[in-house]
Amino acid sequence: MSEGISGNNGTTAEFQWTGPVHDSSTRFIVHWLEDRLGQLNAGVLQRKRIIHIAIELLQNLHHHAAEPVDGATFQIEESTPGIWQLRTRNRISRNDAHVLQDRWEQLKNLGTADLRQAQRDQVAQEERSSHGGGGIGLNDILRKADGRAEMQISQEEQHVFVTFTAELPIHQ
Repeated sequence: MSEGISGNNGTTAEFQWTGPVHDSSTRFIVHWLEDRLGQLNAGVLQRKRIIHIAIELLQNLHHHAAEPVDGATFQIEESTPGIWQLRTRNRISRNDAHVLQDRWEQLKNLGTADLRQAQRDQVAQEERSSHGGGGIGLNDILRKADGRAEMQISQEEQHVFVTFTAELPIHQ
């Protein structure tokens, strides 16, 4: 974990977690996040938005990171004054990469109202993923980040990685 360390690309590292994400680590990270946003006097609605996206990103690491998970990371950087980038990176299977890319592209092409409707439709369906969710995390990330979220899939040697980045103002 780090607070306020300047990076090479002009960003300031606020926080970094590397390794598996479990319930206890999620609670630790969310508690740290709540405290830090309080120190920065972030608005109540903006705190909720940032924490909600952080939880979605952490749940993705918890439920979908392929083994071995030691390379999984969650980090927060201040890219410009008052703007945070929340970023996760984890290994995924090749099959999941194709499905994820298709779903992300579908959602990225929807406007806010359509994202809301797609989420309602997904929740109304009786199908659930293997961990009990309705598969609406990607939608939530995009909606709460007002579309300022990106996903990149990369291949390194024989492994496939997904990186999610959401950019959020601290004050609004």
